[in-house]
Amino acid sequence: MAENNKEVVEGQELDALAEAYATDFKYHHDNSLMLETYVKTIISGFQKNNVRNILSLGIGHKVVTERILQYTSNLESYTIIEGSPLIINRFKKQNLLPPNVQIEHSYFETFTTLEKYDAIEMGFILEHVDDPELILLKYRKHLNPGASIYIAVPNAKSLHRQLGHYAGYLDDLYKLSSADYELGHQHYFDLKSINSLVEKVGFKVVNTKGLFMKPFTSKQLESLNINGAVFKALCKVGEGYPDLCNGIYLEVKAV
Repeated sequence: MAENNKEVVEGQELDALAEAYATDFKYHHDNSLMLETYVKTIISGFQKNNVRNILSLGIGHKVVTERILQYTSNLESYTIIEGSPLIINRFKKQNLLPPNVQIEHSYFETFTTLEKYDAIEMGFILEHVDDPELILLKYRKHLNPGASIYIAVPNAKSLHRQLGHYAGYLDDLYKLSSADYELGHQHYFDLKSINSLVEKVGFKVVNTKGLFMKPFTSKQLESLNINGAVFKALCKVGEGYPDLCNGIYLEVKAV
């Protein structure tokens, strides 16, 4: 119990980050583009691998979880872990959950289950947690034989960040911005470091893609009045350049 006899709700401190996942957040469009590309890729992987049960870490922007919800008729179960009570309540109000879907209110680090899964997705999660290595090791134990973990992380060496660095506007590619802190980010990865991390904890990378080739800052892109077709093209072209894209996608399997 807390002071004044007010009960402390687990994850309540995470509610403060919830507004950064609203549509008026200044990087919402960028994040949506990456998430749409990510979830299309993982759904294709689910179909290819005949996935029957899935574990998701986090609700976040809802793009991924809502898209997987549309796929749940093909699943035996879909479990979502989320730490923020506010985000859980909002999600439940906006989505009718079928019987094979459950949301577990827990920190990723303390979640417990005896279940194993055909797929675990942790899109844009590892940059948030205190210890990314611990998370990968923990959930490696919950994979069925031959199952995959699907990962996405922001890229410190995105083209727009490198241009900003060499133009003298960004002194350190790995420095977190005010927007990163609003989102609760703690780490920045590049293609080399995320590959090294997953290999260190006993995974092999079976698929890699780039998520959204972002050539300039969001404000600069907005000033160019680029239409949706061009943004889709930037996502498509970026798939082959994970080292330069705004986000990096990996599918990994236990060795």
